Amino acid sequence: MFSKFSDEQKAMFLLQLETLNYPHNEHALLEVTKRVGAPSRKTLRRWWSEKDTSPEGKVAQHKKPDLIAALADLLHLHITAATEAVQGSEDIRALDVGIGILVDKIQLLSGKPTGAVAIQVEYVNDWRSEREPQD
Repeated sequence: MFSKFSDEQKAMFLLQLETLNYPHNEHALLEVTKRVGAPSRKTLRRWWSEKDTSPEGKVAQHKKPDLIAALADLLHLHITAATEAVQGSEDIRALDVGIGILVDKIQLLSGKPTGAVAIQVEYVNDWRSEREPQD
């Protein structure tokens, strides 16, 4: 069967889905299909379901470290620009947002959490101790 997409192009679409936290983010398919030259949601969904055994899935896994490195380089450039902007007393909110997005994408591609998750556990007296008579 002929495909208009090469394995490398398919891999890049799979990596785009991953950076958008697919399948946890159900809107990721729509975001990727909005891009010029992107395949349909149905096609992306099929590629994703076959990614562990397909050539494009293997290419995506092979390219992931390169993408993480490229994002880390871009992150370094953003931090440098933010540092220079602070020295010039410029508004750096846009740079801060860019830094946050890059860190988020690097974390997703690295399989690490993207948010600070706090779990608070409250210890409650054992129910038996409440029911036992006091001496």
